[in-house]
Amino acid sequence: MELRRNTHHVFRIPVNLKLQMTVDDKIFAMGDCAACPMKDNEHNVPPRAQAVHPQVLLLLKSITCMLKNKPLPEYAYGDFDSLVSLSENSAVGNLRPCDATQLLP
Repeated sequence: MELRRNTHHVFRIPVNLKLQMTVDDKIFAMGDCAACPMKDNEHNVPPRAQAVHPQVLLLLKSITCMLKNKPLPEYAYGDFDSLVSLSENSAVGNLRPCDATQLLP
């Protein structure tokens, strides 16, 4: 199998919600190399660092499940908002409201 033929238009590997490659379920991909669909819409998970940590945890569970012949869990993307610095004096971001008292010890 030639991997290049099975990549997304931006060279991301198409995977299912279990992070398995769509053409071979024994191959997993995660992070910015994976074109992972979002569970509730037709878009793919954005290639951001915030998506990788939960994917790593899911893959650890998946490997355990595979070794025990159990069903694999599915990935559900959760957006933790973004903040992008564009210069020394300004930034653009999308932050959800939070209760600051929850952040205090």
